[in-house]
Amino acid sequence: MLEERLEGIDRQETVPLRLGCSRRDNNSERISIVSDIEKTLAEYDELIERNHRILSLEAAKPRDIFNLQNWVNGNGYMARKETAYLTSHEVLSVAAPDDYAVSWLETLVEGGLVRLCDYCGKRYGLETSRDRNLFNVYNCLSRIYR
Repeated sequence: MLEERLEGIDRQETVPLRLGCSRRDNNSERISIVSDIEKTLAEYDELIERNHRILSLEAAKPRDIFNLQNWVNGNGYMARKETAYLTSHEVLSVAAPDDYAVSWLETLVEGGLVRLCDYCGKRYGLETSRDRNLFNVYNCLSRIYR
């Protein structure tokens, strides 16, 4: 262990005054060990910061996971192993956290547009998409306003 090696070198020091000032220390072995200790502590600090960032991530919202699963199932271009993480209960959101009010408003508007397109599609015989899990709002609205 680095600390034990450093203590051993310190015990063998013939001039105890050199232990009080690292700038005047000419023991190359001690300088090397202190440098190794500093590097190891820097790596440890980075590990702690990385773990803190990961542990502070929010869990992915069930709706986002469901939407992604629908998209993957509808496209079928990805290997199952590539999308297996979507069935895990430990999915994290790496995106910036949403503002609750904005997220709520987006959900409200999205739901309204989906209902509008569904209603207009049935009423005017407009098919918005061949996939029942996919709503092409632009396509729907452009057909309605023509």
